[in-house]
Amino acid sequence: MFKTINTDLDLIEINSIKSNEELDINNDNDNNNYYNDSEIEFSNINTDKLIKLKSIDSLFNTNLTIYQKILINDYLDKSFIMGILCENSKNYYYNLKISLHLPIVLISSILCIFNSASGSIPEKSHYILTIINIISNAIIAIFISLQSLYQINDKHNQFQQITNKFTKLEHYIETFITNEPAKVNELFINDLIKTYDNIIEDLDFTFPEFIKKKIKLKYKDIRTMPNILNGDKKPILLDDIFKK
Repeated sequence: MFKTINTDLDLIEINSIKSNEELDINNDNDNNNYYNDSEIEFSNINTDKLIKLKSIDSLFNTNLTIYQKILINDYLDKSFIMGILCENSKNYYYNLKISLHLPIVLISSILCIFNSASGSIPEKSHYILTIINIISNAIIAIFISLQSLYQINDKHNQFQQITNKFTKLEHYIETFITNEPAKVNELFINDLIKTYDNIIEDLDFTFPEFIKKKIKLKYKDIRTMPNILNGDKKPILLDDIFKK
């Protein structure tokens, strides 16, 4: 259900990889407008240490500060990661639900066959059928109790809903900053953060630990992590990018 966005929007590109992709900041006046912030002296930046963020290219000609642009990019990353976490958790609990439900269906079917054939079983052997019924019903009760105890259905349904919400938020951010960058302002940022926080508050369950570790290992240093994954920042600009 969940579809990741184009990796061209996600991966940070180190400018020293290909000469035709390098940023010659001192000689190219167009690139001098990339950040458009008085607090950064681009003439003092070592271009070999500059990392370009493609996911916020459309914001470079706005009046936002570099910190606001990075904040928007961070929340785009966080929405993506949270969507992936919810999607993986949803699939995990779905498989777990099926695993617990399948034995119930099989045992109930077998029990139904035995009970239907009870008329052909000698009366002196009916106690065997009684034992089978007791054991089968006990096993079914255990599986149903496990589903209820661990709230498997509730977790699956909620993670499915939250996946959709984070996916919509991610697409909204991408669409808005791409199609209407001039309208991206402080109000948009505040609304973005408020919407993100509201979705987080809707989460009643925790993510399985093995899923958190897998996602963090896969996207570490590529995406900014949400707080639930320690909030680690991806590399954006190196040491002296913020020097005045």
